[in-house]
Amino acid sequence: MVQSHTLFRVFVKPLLKNVGAVHHGDFAMLGQMKFQRVWLQGVVVSPLEHGTMVLDDGSGVVDLFLKKHHQALSWHPGMYILVTGRFCEDSVPFIEVHKIVDLSASPDREALWHLELAESHQKFYDSLLPKPHLGVKRQRMLPN
Repeated sequence: MVQSHTLFRVFVKPLLKNVGAVHHGDFAMLGQMKFQRVWLQGVVVSPLEHGTMVLDDGSGVVDLFLKKHHQALSWHPGMYILVTGRFCEDSVPFIEVHKIVDLSASPDREALWHLELAESHQKFYDSLLPKPHLGVKRQRMLPN
């Protein structure tokens, strides 16, 4: 059963090429979940250049394409930001940013984000997303 979400709270890794999400024009799919926009949080790792910069959330990096009014603000490496936007894919995945907020001054911002992601996945996403393949089967060792 495919479920549709307008805003998907997610780490960068599932959006990366050959990992999971597939772009389909106005929406994207990841497992049985259809979504229009993503919500990411992480650290800016490249300076704003030609309307783009790079976000790293610890699971991966993704390019952010900022609109003109966002480019007028001061964005620099090391800032912790929240972005929402449309997931797109050309030769590499990128986010067309709709909203960007500097959370650098917020205490515990990263820890709270991880808790929010855990809650969202538990309540809404886990049954719709592909299960990770760990590559190793665990065997129970019985005493002799």
